[in-house]
Amino acid sequence: MENIYINYKLSYVALHRLQRITSICEQKNIKPNLFIHPSHGLQWEGIRVAGRWEEFEDWKKELVKISPVWDFSGYNSITSTPPYNYDLYFDQSHYRKRVGNLVLNRMLNIHEGSGPEDFGYLITTDNIDQHMQRIREERTRWQKDNPEIIKSIEMLIEK
Repeated sequence: MENIYINYKLSYVALHRLQRITSICEQKNIKPNLFIHPSHGLQWEGIRVAGRWEEFEDWKKELVKISPVWDFSGYNSITSTPPYNYDLYFDQSHYRKRVGNLVLNRMLNIHEGSGPEDFGYLITTDNIDQHMQRIREERTRWQKDNPEIIKSIEMLIEK
């Protein structure tokens, strides 16, 4: 199978465009709500196996320089459900309405406490390093519990 992450690169052009958009929003007194989607852990593991994890973390560091960002990525209680449990996800990148509602509830502080405590963190330049360390620790636990999934991903992604 072709390595779908081979061209995964941090785009400073795209980041500059996002900076321009957020600046326009601020000029018009609009508060943008940026967030990183809660793709399934399989997606994040694919990025790691392909050797792109550091670049993924660099992207997050650049994002928070522009604006605070809600991060729903990683290996939390939602994104690390069994991969063939279709109650929450259609596939590794597309989640169901229930997950989308949890994202909105968390970001907009609706029905406070209705979602898992480990799902969604507001990241800033002040807490990005601790946040990424937490995700690395969650990943280590997930990998320990799912060696067969790791092997499958490694077989699918050519380095």
